[in-house]
Amino acid sequence: LVSPTGGGGVDRRVKPSDAALMAYRLQLRDYHGWALRSFYTAFLSGRMMPGREEMMSRLGGYDRSAGAGTAMVEESQRATEEDLRRLLKAWGPLLERWEGVFAELGLEDRRRV
Repeated sequence: LVSPTGGGGVDRRVKPSDAALMAYRLQLRDYHGWALRSFYTAFLSGRMMPGREEMMSRLGGYDRSAGAGTAMVEESQRATEEDLRRLLKAWGPLLERWEGVFAELGLEDRRRV
């Protein structure tokens, strides 16, 4: 859904399952043992994840079945994408600060679970 390069752009070609799996691999996989890796990889690989249109309608709170392809649905999708861009832009500095605080206080735990 969102560009993995961190630019905040929305990539309509990326399926939610692919984005979720990429995020898991980049952020959490190294901290999980075999059982959790297997579970999350299977869960995020497809069948359990909704498609892009369903994911966007859930995030945006609109009913995509009320006229898929209509101007209202398309505008709702654009508004949801813009909301996601703003959210990611706001979260970036906050997450960076948290990482710094965790490091300063020695709270970063990199053990496997």
